[in-house]
Amino acid sequence: MKNELKETLIGSKVAHYRALAGITQEELAKKAGISKTYVSHIETGLKRPTFKMTVKLAKALKIDWKELAVSPIMKKIEEMKISDGDKEKLRSAVGTITSYI
Repeated sequence: MKNELKETLIGSKVAHYRALAGITQEELAKKAGISKTYVSHIETGLKRPTFKMTVKLAKALKIDWKELAVSPIMKKIEEMKISDGDKEKLRSAVGTITSYI
């Protein structure tokens, strides 16, 4: 169940940025060097892209990879039922990790 949520969050980001770019799944697939079916599976949460694939998708969408990989994590942190202090610690940890990538 946890993986399903993560996959859907990333997939919904891919679908969102694809729509903003005004391109079809087929066009995104061609730009990223993958199949249309795989794009569809990512967008619907059936498949989870690897980090390398996330970077390829971001490049194809002309966005920073962090928009696909980090944004969903930050959203999940905000939804967690933990103290604001703990949320800040988690946001800081994610920021530190991504600064090294």
